[in-house]
Amino acid sequence: MIALMRCVLLAVLLALLAGPLAAVEVSVQGAQVLLFPLYHASSERSTLFAIENRDSVPKAVLIRLREQRNGRPVLTFNLYLGSHDLWTAAIASDPTTEAPLLITTDESCTAPALYRSETYRGRIGLRPFEYSGANRDTGPEDLARARVGFIEAIDLGALDPAGELATLVNQQSAGTCGALVARFAPGAPWAVNALAGFLPPRGGLSGFSTLIDVAAGTSWAIPVTSLAGFRDRPGHADPAHGITLADATGPDPDWLDAWVQTAQGRMRYQFPKSRAIDAISAVLMSESLTTQYTIESELGAQSELVLSFPTKWAYTDQVLTPAGAIPPFQSLFQQNAARFTVNGTVADDDRIWSRASCLLSVNSIWSCDDVGFLPPPSPPLPTLSGSVTSISMNATGATPSGLIPEFRVQDRTSIPVRGRISIGLRRPLDEESAGPLELRPDRQGRILKGLPVLGVHLQSARYDNASSYWLGSYGIARALQPAGQE
Repeated sequence: MIALMRCVLLAVLLALLAGPLAAVEVSVQGAQVLLFPLYHASSERSTLFAIENRDSVPKAVLIRLREQRNGRPVLTFNLYLGSHDLWTAAIASDPTTEAPLLITTDESCTAPALYRSETYRGRIGLRPFEYSGANRDTGPEDLARARVGFIEAIDLGALDPAGELATLVNQQSAGTCGALVARFAPGAPWAVNALAGFLPPRGGLSGFSTLIDVAAGTSWAIPVTSLAGFRDRPGHADPAHGITLADATGPDPDWLDAWVQTAQGRMRYQFPKSRAIDAISAVLMSESLTTQYTIESELGAQSELVLSFPTKWAYTDQVLTPAGAIPPFQSLFQQNAARFTVNGTVADDDRIWSRASCLLSVNSIWSCDDVGFLPPPSPPLPTLSGSVTSISMNATGATPSGLIPEFRVQDRTSIPVRGRISIGLRRPLDEESAGPLELRPDRQGRILKGLPVLGVHLQSARYDNASSYWLGSYGIARALQPAGQE
């Protein structure tokens, strides 16, 4: 008996010392949040994506597409997944108007109705309303702005498996889906209390995404980032008033924990609940991103780096932050249509290594073999803007991808045709007086450097024979590797 009491007391003591386990973190298993860093819809490219519920319990998921520049929503809806259910969709360009569309023939229920809607019949155009008209910002107001962006999928809560709602979601018929949508009607149960029938989120989300270039016969499997520990309570609501990444919650009434991968290993950071978005940014922070590349013309190789900043909107949108940009970002969103040089998000230590490990400036015209007097200084490196941006390293004359590259390294004589590129994210260009890029301190005063970013490297190669018939076209996408925090 005494031994048993000792074991119980020891377990209690260890639990007290360990503190609460719930914390936001990047996860490779069942997630509460999925971040798709890129979608692209044009006459050349389209995006396929899927969201799966690996849980045995039905759930609601908020799907939100955000445009590339200011991160404004262009489409938001609730998705109701049955147990072990998979939902699929495509984002493509209308063949007549080239307007971006979301297309689905999946029978899973949504609110508003998509596939089962007499109005949409599974095809709905992305909306410019959040950045045009009365909601306009300083960017363009046309639909071209919505052709590129990123996607959020957020677990809104599980449904009681023994309840009526779980039965409706699992059946996925026209009648049951209509009954779910009707619950948002004035005076209906979800119009009165949208949380009715929901349990806390259990995670279990997974997803995949594929970028397809039909003309080139190439596809890229885009890496998807999963977050666990996002919320400990349901967040189901009318999608027009749906929760965002800034609405993370945890068991502590005042603080939100985040597990961050640092150079010293996995460490716990705490942020005030009023700064919940910082907890999300913390787990995505990087001081630099790096990858190997090739643009060898003999291989028909092209290389493009995509940088996605999924929390940037919460720091730089003037409507949300009228007093000014919030660290780690240092400029409010502005848009100069003629130049893509707005918010400094690339540091002055951008560099490229050749295969022989020779260090070159991105804009340098000097090769590794040059010997002699010091060359003149290289032109200044570019600043990058937007919530999704790209750096094209394609050879001269290569067909543009349509991703609106803000920095294009086109002359193959200016950089090695193969090597490693590193993008520094610790300090903005030409803003030495502004100081380094740093997230606001956590509870213990610790500061994370860099920016919250997801990076993807799109590499392709195309082989031709002497008669100009394609023998093959290949594409590979991989996540840019982040540097750990000091």
